[in-house]
Amino acid sequence: MPVGQQVPADMAAGQPETLLRASNTLACRTKEEERRIICAALAHWESCRPTRDDLPDAETIDLYHPLLKPHFYIVRIHDVIGDSLVEHCGGALTAICGRTVVGQRLSTSLPRGIAADRLDYLDAAARLGKPMAESTAFQRDDGQVILFRDAIMPLASHNGCRLLLGAISFRLGTENDL
Repeated sequence: MPVGQQVPADMAAGQPETLLRASNTLACRTKEEERRIICAALAHWESCRPTRDDLPDAETIDLYHPLLKPHFYIVRIHDVIGDSLVEHCGGALTAICGRTVVGQRLSTSLPRGIAADRLDYLDAAARLGKPMAESTAFQRDDGQVILFRDAIMPLASHNGCRLLLGAISFRLGTENDL
């Protein structure tokens, strides 16, 4: 749908006036496959919740879900968000970071172009105890532009640890995408 084109009435029913026009935001420029992965991850998280008011237990998440396996990652949250560790990582996060991140602190494993924003985003999801999703772009140190969508979903754990489940999808972009 071109920028500024009116959204059809059946799609706009009940939406605030500010949502009634299509835009060329980064989220709109991502591909359907990327959106489908994030929606599937959120649906899987939701299906693992014992009740609407409870977080899913870490053991109930299927990290080997056929569609989501390469996109999932788990972060163990520490009091200082930068000290938090990546405990599990599919190939997508490794590809975005350009190196292996399992067992690494977030402050040293995330690319410099997104580290500060990502730490704030993860901290907010942990503090709120609610799932969050975003899409953004950044340029890695090697010059490659990465466009990605991400969902962060809090998990309950029997041993009192704060865990976050992440699902990420990406594609390579150009400087025009920044």
